Amino acid sequence: MNYDRAMFGMKLPDCRSVAKMLEKSETLVTLALPGNLLEDDKIRMIASGLVDNHSVTDLDLSHNKVTSSQMHFCSELCVHTALQQLSPMHC
Repeated sequence: MNYDRAMFGMKLPDCRSVAKMLEKSETLVTLALPGNLLEDDKIRMIASGLVDNHSVTDLDLSHNKVTSSQMHFCSELCVHTALQQLSPMHC
């Protein structure tokens, strides 16, 4: 069996689905997405669903391809959303 890294991780449509779910979720508290090969565009898509979410307090994006500018953007979510903890850093 040949290993093809492109077959693993979340794709943009997956992230769009997660964002839509987050917009409607009232009970999800922890969203753990470590090691999903998430890049800045995918993280921004997921973060768009957190803007109006009032239940998610913990977000784990560890072991992804997150740039420092995107991590700064995500840390700003802690100020404007219910997020209290952002892995690998805390808000």
